Amino acid sequence: MNDRGIPSLLAIYFGIIGTLVAGAGLGLTKIVDASTGLARHSEREKSLLDELLATARNIKQVLAKPVPRPEPLAPITAKPEHAASKVAAAPKPAPPKLSAEARDAMASAAFSAQSQFRSRPADNYDRHAVVSQ
Repeated sequence: MNDRGIPSLLAIYFGIIGTLVAGAGLGLTKIVDASTGLARHSEREKSLLDELLATARNIKQVLAKPVPRPEPLAPITAKPEHAASKVAAAPKPAPPKLSAEARDAMASAAFSAQSQFRSRPADNYDRHAVVSQ
């Protein structure tokens, strides 16, 4: 390396840098061309999402328009064939009147039935106990 002069070393140095810059520029142009090619490709073909978005926009536009009110119906002029007859609500029959003796008999029977259940002690049943046979 000592036998080369400074101008030859500078020429080699700038040649290497120029080659690197040219390679980087060429690579960047290929990347940009590929991305624009994809953009053009996506403009040509509509994806399912694009179709769904277009449909949703159409639906939104249709729903934004007011709906005209329907015309009112003509008055009813015909009479019904089977007119509902006016039936008065029948009063409920009064419950039978019980004598004081009958009311006391029923009350004492209910009381004796309740006291019978309360007076009897509860069975202490242990389902885990061993039963001998």
